[in-house]
Amino acid sequence: VFTCNSGDILEVVKEKCKQQEVNLVVTGDYLGEIGLKGEFQKQNAGIAVSVAKFLGVDDNIICDGIVNTKWFGRIDWLEKNVLIDGAHNEDGVEALVEYLKGLEYDKLILVFGACDNKNYIEFLKMIPYDKLILTKADLARAVDPEVVKKKIGEAEIVIDSLDALNKAKKLAGENDLILVTGSLYLLGDLMKKLMGREDRVINEFV
Repeated sequence: VFTCNSGDILEVVKEKCKQQEVNLVVTGDYLGEIGLKGEFQKQNAGIAVSVAKFLGVDDNIICDGIVNTKWFGRIDWLEKNVLIDGAHNEDGVEALVEYLKGLEYDKLILVFGACDNKNYIEFLKMIPYDKLILTKADLARAVDPEVVKKKIGEAEIVIDSLDALNKAKKLAGENDLILVTGSLYLLGDLMKKLMGREDRVINEFV
């Protein structure tokens, strides 16, 4: 068993491993270069490296894999001032917010759409946005933006995800940040529409 947990959680894991008579490896953060953004990815990389070494994978292959790993929609820059993230639970939103703390921008314009079985109001309370645009994926499970607005208060509704992004771009100042998040389905819906446009702006991945 490999874990990066600590404190009380680690003690529970240790006890379970003892009961099951299995070995436990406690991993730390990976200190080398990684391809994924976000401090939390160092922890994930630490687990991945430990497992790979246990399986006998060559160190050079491990390093190459860690550096070149890409994850669409997880703290992913669509354009210079447009960040997309598929966070759809509290842990994911918390990691996203932690990443935002390391960025420099004036105002945060949030384009948000979630599924109706998620704790979307709590997500919105966690994100320090200045302007909120509610949208939705073309999906039956997508929560109605009108429902969200009634619960959260002030927000603008733009049903189509691409129109919502374009609205955010019109509102954004030179040093503002646009964040699109709430659901991987929302990101998929947005990218499908972007890729279907002949006049699509070339993405600047950073």
